[in-house]
Amino acid sequence: MIERRELIFRPKDGISDLAQMVDAVVDAEAEGWTIEDWSAGMGSCTVVLARDPISDDFTATGRGFKCSEPIVGQYNQEISIFESSTAFTTAIWVRVADRADLNNMDGPNDVEAMCLLKHEDAIRLRDQLTWLLDNHHHIVAYGKAVDEEDD
Repeated sequence: MIERRELIFRPKDGISDLAQMVDAVVDAEAEGWTIEDWSAGMGSCTVVLARDPISDDFTATGRGFKCSEPIVGQYNQEISIFESSTAFTTAIWVRVADRADLNNMDGPNDVEAMCLLKHEDAIRLRDQLTWLLDNHHHIVAYGKAVDEEDD
């Protein structure tokens, strides 16, 4: 989901206010925000900033394809997704890594499984995850997600 933030400047002290506005925008850009729109009118300037926090989870492979940082599960398994390089269809790879010895919780994730999902199947998986999270028996019973730290 795209986040948006509006900065409104009403300069009173001329160039020092302009410098303050530029500093605020530069600071926001350093935090991953980009200028989506801006407008200036009588006595004010508005800058609309936007960012997509999910994009922070992705890097590019050596060939330029998007790759997510692994999400670490409760028992240290890893799951990550990659943009597929296949030219025939829009697809993503889903990678899951786990330990061969499930009795050794400190062991390395030395077993890996990969699954190539076509676009429509990836969307179906996303929708199934959303449905299951929204309809999990804890959500139904307690009206919220339950964490181990909850009372």
